Amino acid sequence: MRPGFHWTTFDLTSQLPQDWRHDIIAAAAGAEVREFPRTPILSREAADISHIRRGRVEGDRVQDSLPWLREFYRNDFLEFAKLAWARRDGGVGPR
Repeated sequence: MRPGFHWTTFDLTSQLPQDWRHDIIAAAAGAEVREFPRTPILSREAADISHIRRGRVEGDRVQDSLPWLREFYRNDFLEFAKLAWARRDGGVGPR
């Protein structure tokens, strides 16, 4: 039997750098915006939609312009994921 869907919310706003919004907007300004092919199996769009216009920021640019984001993923987000998993298991934690 598949486990049910669980949702855990953490407000991390106070742990982000003071200018995080500005940093993200600046990084997104350099995004490559174009039509990307829709992924037929994973797409939520209607079958007649062949492309989706979206922006993409290359990973090295994200790492260079938002170094705190990588650290968040490697440290804080990982710890919050472990905590969420523990809550899901009734405090037992990841297996």
